[in-house]
Amino acid sequence: MKRLLNVVVALVFIAVSVFAFSSCKHEHVYGEWSYAKLPTCTEEGVESRMCAECGETEERPAAPLGHAEVKHEAVAPTCTETGNEEYVSCSRCEYTTFKQIDALGHKEVPCNGKPATCTEKGYEPYVFCERCEYRTFKEIPALGHDEVQHERKQPTCLETGWSAYVTCSRCDYTTFKEIPKSGHVQAVMAAKEPTCTETGLTAGSYCKVCNATIRAQEPVAALGHRCNKGICTVCGVEDYVSPDQYVSRVCYDGLLTLPRGEQMQKAYDLIYEAARKFHIDYSVDSVGATEKSNGLIPGTIDISHLKLLGKDMDILHAAFESDNPIFYWYVFAPPVGYVPNDKQVNSIRITVDRAYSKGADRKTYNEQIADKVKHYVAAAEGATSKYETALRYYEAIINTVSYAHESLAENSFEFRQEYRWTQNIIGVFCKDRTVCAGYGKAFCMLLSYSGIEARPIIGYASSEKHLWSIAKMDDGNWYWFDPTWDDAGDDAETEYRYFCVNDTQKVNWHDSLSMNVPAAIGTITFLDRHDFGDSGLTAREKNYYVPQRSSTKFSSDNALELREAFEVNGLIFARKSIDEVQLVGLSSVPATLVIPDKVSYNGIEFKVTSVGYMMSSGLFDNTRSIGNGYAKKVVVPRSVELIMSRAISGENVSVEIFYEGTREEWFDIIRGTKYYNSSREYFYSETRPTTSGNYWHYVNGTATPW
Repeated sequence: MKRLLNVVVALVFIAVSVFAFSSCKHEHVYGEWSYAKLPTCTEEGVESRMCAECGETEERPAAPLGHAEVKHEAVAPTCTETGNEEYVSCSRCEYTTFKQIDALGHKEVPCNGKPATCTEKGYEPYVFCERCEYRTFKEIPALGHDEVQHERKQPTCLETGWSAYVTCSRCDYTTFKEIPKSGHVQAVMAAKEPTCTETGLTAGSYCKVCNATIRAQEPVAALGHRCNKGICTVCGVEDYVSPDQYVSRVCYDGLLTLPRGEQMQKAYDLIYEAARKFHIDYSVDSVGATEKSNGLIPGTIDISHLKLLGKDMDILHAAFESDNPIFYWYVFAPPVGYVPNDKQVNSIRITVDRAYSKGADRKTYNEQIADKVKHYVAAAEGATSKYETALRYYEAIINTVSYAHESLAENSFEFRQEYRWTQNIIGVFCKDRTVCAGYGKAFCMLLSYSGIEARPIIGYASSEKHLWSIAKMDDGNWYWFDPTWDDAGDDAETEYRYFCVNDTQKVNWHDSLSMNVPAAIGTITFLDRHDFGDSGLTAREKNYYVPQRSSTKFSSDNALELREAFEVNGLIFARKSIDEVQLVGLSSVPATLVIPDKVSYNGIEFKVTSVGYMMSSGLFDNTRSIGNGYAKKVVVPRSVELIMSRAISGENVSVEIFYEGTREEWFDIIRGTKYYNSSREYFYSETRPTTSGNYWHYVNGTATPW
């Protein structure tokens, strides 16, 4: 109805306007309608337009807009906040159907209070709301004891007394302690436990009545640090001197396989504690040492209760020396009057190499060893398997230590004494020079530090007395290691022939010196060159216990092994060392073979240092190409230090070889082999060369001759 009325008014308005305009002498030319007054949701507006000829205007009403309704959901009220019913509002005006719902108020549940006691908290009566988290809970702190002081009653030798004490007036709390009567009233002077660095005291006692000393307190020597991997397990300080972290238990456990093994283990423990104390107590020198005779640790070790025999002594001392290379000063020496027979031995004295008899000298050596051990431990940091840890120690020793050939110049007593450090760990950790004894013992000591079971082995190799190692790897099996024989010298490549191999595994897997005539490979085992039998060994040198080795080669999912192959972008590599690989195969032969200078696999970046075919057995073969045929072009990076015969070119095969180094370097890495005579070699030059020869550079990433 309201709209109809608006229409009628508008028509009347138009009629009046037309009548009024009819008085003009021309026909009006009106423009567009526009608002003269804006309409609202409920009220009309006005539209107008103007004649372009005379400026005459006419108007008409504009209908109300009506509400632009917005719906709002209902909101439930809470205990403390109002709610509302579902409603609408207008987005243009204040129109709304909003109806508020009052807050519910709390639905209170009363709770009883709890009084506080001397030791327990209480709380006042309170209420809580069933609908929300409202509560009036108020805690009452514990009262604490209402203490009543009681004076001490001094006991006598015949009368009971008590210490000063307190009681509580509210509860049964008391600190009452009776002091008994019965002759002297003994008071205990508490023992003070020794620490790693401080002297302790034994427990003592005295009479509280007459102050007479009943038992005097005696000093207890400082314990020294007990360390695991450079950290004292007692006080947490860094310490690489403590011998505990380098101890092996291979021979110790092996004693149980022998008669009287348990008794020998107990004697071993006594020897260890005495040796440990001497090792770190620099205030103590050995006794009886001269320029030509060794000394002794002060004191005698009583083993009479163990019922050990004379013939057990060689085994006992050999096991101890094998497990504990950290005691570089230890010298096997039998007891006075020792005979390896069935007679009981009642005591042992420990002999000290006279070169290390002074505490001040041992301190110097111990600190040097500790510093160098940290260097080797850093080299193994990040290794995630026993195999990888052993490999890093192995390579670090070989890269750091040189063979002390000068120690073999003479065989006189004086000369051998001068170079006695080659027979223990001093050579490796203090001089960076040693012989097989130092290599093997130091390697085993580092493995023991990292929790890997290992022991040195004494025997013969190539008819000469030799020392190497055996260790237990991730697969639970034992394998041979010989870092001495794998140290080919500063100018030669380490080939790891004797790293982690079993009895029958072939060790002559590659002969890098025979490039033109293939060497006979895969014919020699570790035990073909190493004999650990007792023949030719003294009683102190015999191994007595050698763990059984695996019948298969090492394999573990946790370690990328030496000579284990992996593929990256169609190129097949085999691991050579910690961070070096050899390109050993191609999934297919490309027209242009670009050998990378480095490659990443399983998060490890390797340097590509050699090229040559590897058989599935892991033996390297310099008689075959790395692919099924040869690429027409090969780009060789400067990182490559060796290319085996026929690896990338044959006798009558023409291959364009682009080498990133010089001509002299090229002939060094191919060892002058004839199998590259038919190939054309180019040598890298950043700028156009001014001398004759074959040179190349990169053009848009492609190897291109100048």
